[in-house]
This record gives sequence, C-alpha cells and structure tokens, in this order.
Amino acid sequence: MALAKHFVVVHGACHGVWVYYKLKPRIEAASHWFTPVNLADSGVNEKNLQVSASVPENEKVIRIGHSS
Repeated sequence: MALAKHFVVVHGACHGVWVYYKLKPRIEAASHWFTPVNLADSGVNEKNLQVSASVPENEKVIRIGHSS
C-alpha cells in the first residue's frame, strides 16, 4: 500500500479555497491529507501577510496552486 501524501493547496488571484471543492473529496477518498489555504486578504482571511495554515517543520508536502 502506498504511503499517504499531504497536499497543501493555495488559490490564485481573486479566488479562495472554494476553487478546490471538486478536488478535495477525490484526494481524501484516496486516503491522502488535504489542507486548503486561504491567503491573507482573500475575503475570507483578513490576516495581513499571513497564511492561515501551518505545516509541521520537516514534513514533506505536495503544494498545488494556480493563477497569480
């Protein structure tokens, strides 16, 4: 059995993590972890210059993003 992977997804300009609503259940159905990240000032997350999710140090992830 393959090891579970951890996917961290970041949205593009003028979007939010909602753009991954079709991808999330597919990744999780394959027994992987899925962490959506809303960027600062994206409408949902009003924190300045901060990312709303953290990954433990030394943990390897697969980062997915789109747009600018």
